[in-house]
Amino acid sequence: MAAKRVAAVIAVAYYLLFERVTFADSIRRLCATPRSGSRLRNRQRFSSLQAALSRTEFTRAFRMTHPTFLTLLRLLEGDLTRDMRMAARSSGGRVEPAIRLALTVRMLSGASYLDMMMLFRLASSTVYDVFHSTVASITRRIAMPGLPSAQAELQSLALAFTTSRQPPNPLYGCVGAVDGICIEIQIPADEYGPRGFYCRKGMYAIPAQALVDAKYRFLYLSAKCTGSTPDGIAWESSSLGMLLRRKSLPLGFWIAGDAAYPCRNGVLTPWTAGQLLDNVFGVSRDAFNFFHSSLRMHVEQAFGMLVQRFGILWRKLSFSLPTNNSVLSACFR
Repeated sequence: MAAKRVAAVIAVAYYLLFERVTFADSIRRLCATPRSGSRLRNRQRFSSLQAALSRTEFTRAFRMTHPTFLTLLRLLEGDLTRDMRMAARSSGGRVEPAIRLALTVRMLSGASYLDMMMLFRLASSTVYDVFHSTVASITRRIAMPGLPSAQAELQSLALAFTTSRQPPNPLYGCVGAVDGICIEIQIPADEYGPRGFYCRKGMYAIPAQALVDAKYRFLYLSAKCTGSTPDGIAWESSSLGMLLRRKSLPLGFWIAGDAAYPCRNGVLTPWTAGQLLDNVFGVSRDAFNFFHSSLRMHVEQAFGMLVQRFGILWRKLSFSLPTNNSVLSACFR
């Protein structure tokens, strides 16, 4: 027994001297804190968690500032309170709305359900019930902005793209940048036709088509196709793509897409060698492609920010296919 205690002391001393203190350390400290021999209530435990973290640590842990977290909580509180009451009636458990949101955001950020079990002292089934219900609430309550139809709003989007780089981009009229990203998933169940989800990147995936503005905000998302679907076809079959086929954007406004997209219906793609025009927008082909690429780059950067922020996307999504789509949609929103 004495030898085990000595080994434990050495291990703790080594950790304190050579390892960096992280959010997980705060979790361990909270879980190990004695409270008169009784468990902390969820609300008290979350308050203790807030007190244990600095502003920077809170932002890193929950991928948003504390005021933003409270704003999101107010937006979802009606749904989360209803879920809490239903759980209390069915199982006697009571998980406060703040805990429901904190647990979900942490899992979207890459935390394991095991960490949430230890932090909030919940059963694994409760952790997943809370996670799935809160993800559903996020997708229900937070709407994607979409592409505006008012002339003034389109002009504002176009001006933001033009002035997003220095010197200003001479290609005026871009109101959004579109591209696709493949999100890796586990092999879908046989009922969904798993072979169709095997993409050219050698994995099973959901191809998400997204539109962003110059401030890297996601305006639109479509993830209804299988992984083997090319970007151009996935875009054409999306609700926004079909809308633009029926009614294009006002004259002078367009969406920037790469060569995988068809150059029509308000989508402008790079200038290929087969096109006969000598210049467009008053610039040569090489200059046009350069400036067009600098506009299109916004969506690639937005994808990078998305994946960096939500660690659940660092590994393959392992839920059912409908739940995978809900989780992906919650991250975008």
